Amino acid sequence: MNAQTETIDYPQLKQAKSLAELLGCIPDRYFEKVLLFLLGVFTLTPVIIVALLNCGITFFNPYYPLLQMGYVGIVVAGLLFYKRAQEKTGSPILIKNSKKTAIKQWVWQYGTYLCLVAVLFLGALATLFSSDIGLSFFGDYYRKEGLLTLCAYAGIFMATTAIHSEQLKKRLVEMFVLVSLFLGIIVILQSLGLPIRSVVYQFNVNDTVAFVPWTAIFHQINHYGYYLTLGILATAGLFVAETGKFRGVFWILVFSLLTGVLIKNNSFGAYLGVCAGLVLLLGVSIRRKEGFRKALILITLFIVISIVANALMGTVRTNFTVLTGDLKNIVQTITAPVQSAEPAMNQVEDEAAKAKEKVQIQANKAGTGRWKIWSESVAIIKNYPLLGKGPDNLGELFRQKHLYGDRPHNEYLQVAATMGIPAMLLYLGALGCAFVAAAKALNKMKPTGIIALGAVTAYLASAMFGNTMYYTYPYFLIFLAILLTGAQKPVGEVSHASDQRLSVLSDK
Repeated sequence: MNAQTETIDYPQLKQAKSLAELLGCIPDRYFEKVLLFLLGVFTLTPVIIVALLNCGITFFNPYYPLLQMGYVGIVVAGLLFYKRAQEKTGSPILIKNSKKTAIKQWVWQYGTYLCLVAVLFLGALATLFSSDIGLSFFGDYYRKEGLLTLCAYAGIFMATTAIHSEQLKKRLVEMFVLVSLFLGIIVILQSLGLPIRSVVYQFNVNDTVAFVPWTAIFHQINHYGYYLTLGILATAGLFVAETGKFRGVFWILVFSLLTGVLIKNNSFGAYLGVCAGLVLLLGVSIRRKEGFRKALILITLFIVISIVANALMGTVRTNFTVLTGDLKNIVQTITAPVQSAEPAMNQVEDEAAKAKEKVQIQANKAGTGRWKIWSESVAIIKNYPLLGKGPDNLGELFRQKHLYGDRPHNEYLQVAATMGIPAMLLYLGALGCAFVAAAKALNKMKPTGIIALGAVTAYLASAMFGNTMYYTYPYFLIFLAILLTGAQKPVGEVSHASDQRLSVLSDK
């Protein structure tokens, strides 16, 4: 059956004798709509949470729909991948040509997928060999990012990559932006004094307050900052791609509101991420020779809002000033000569040692203490280089170092510390393959691919200063999957050339 058929072939469905024949009677669009429904439910989770909380219902947590939608997504997407593989090759094996060149092309085209599968495999090994297998499997009560959650992440990613329809992908992006707008309005109304409950209920985590200012449903401002980063860049991309005047005005208003909320949220890593994403969006518009004026409008508006906000609150200038001072202290610490273990021989050496110690103390406070955490995380990585300490297993080591928290506040160090250096290299390799594929297909990419490219770039920049969380990271995976399917032919996709060859053979 042709994958492009619009209706279910019921007579053939009744006569199906194998799974492949059964799936072949159902058009792809039915599977894709089911997957869009699953992803849509998870995307709408923040709205559902706010609605239930304000009705007095506190048991609902986004972790549960993540697990449900993630694992159902694995099943549905797996069936669709199998169906497409059958239609392309006549067997579930995607590579029939054994030539080295064909294999290399296949590996390069699907390098991101291969690397991510390898990361998940190493995550399973890290769980198996961790000091606390139960904690690594189920995750910490707060982070909830054990192997069980990592597999749910895989389901969200698979579900999105299985959607080839540009219309459905755009609908998913718009849904995410509208939910971002909803949360932005909620935090503004809360700041005006309206008693709107929004904090996700979780034992001993903010469960005594109705809401934490400028965090929406999230437990901490940085978590909301990661979410806002994706929302702002997705809105920016929609504005650049929009052809309608009214919708264009709407997207620019949403962009302005979310930018104002981000500045008030005061998560500086997220702010820097948005800056990186907007610069990339401008570069892409120059490369594609379209949307340059709109991209310039966005950057100008972002700068104007930042200046106005700084005049009112002073946060932007303060953050940049602190960043400059932190970088200076870090550089001085790195470049300073190693202090001898021998006691100082004279007053000059003693004063130099005290000065270095003072700089070191200031450097440890850099990034609200991130430099100290990063340094200790590097030490952990050196002690557990192959498989790390295990997912969500860093808390004990951090407490031994008298550090608050259980994460490095750097996503890349987090992967290395919990799953090992090979996992981090594979993760970076997956991201690198994605960006190379996007660069090669940049001029041919459809709007959702460009939107996803900006969102992914912004998030990854902010990830230098942030942690993954079960209620934010899946959205990044959605945009990463949209980027991949927009930059290259998805796994199992039948090319037009293949269709023509098949039709010629059938005619003969």
